[in-house]
Amino acid sequence: MKPTPASSTVRRSVAAESTPPRRATGRVPQAAKSTRIRRTFDQVLTKARDMTTDWPDAKVTAEGIRRAVRTSPADARLLRDTILTERTTAGVKA
Repeated sequence: MKPTPASSTVRRSVAAESTPPRRATGRVPQAAKSTRIRRTFDQVLTKARDMTTDWPDAKVTAEGIRRAVRTSPADARLLRDTILTERTTAGVKA
C-alpha cells in the first residue's frame, strides 16, 4: 500500500475586528472623581500644633509631621519651620 499525501491546509489571515480607540491614561471623568475637602494651611497648622505638643524638639521633623497630619512634604516642611520657630520664640519670652 502506498501512503496518500495529506491534503495541505491553506491558512489565510483574516482582518481582526477593530476596537474603539482607548482613552488617554490619566484622564478621569469629573463624575468619577471623589470630592476631597482641601484644608487651609491654618487648619493644618492647628492640627500639627495639637499633635506635636508632647513631642520633644528633636522629634519635630517634617517627615513625622507629614505622617501625623497627612499632608504634603512641602507643607510639612513649612509646618516644621513654623512650629520650631514658635517654640524658640516662646522659650525666649518665658
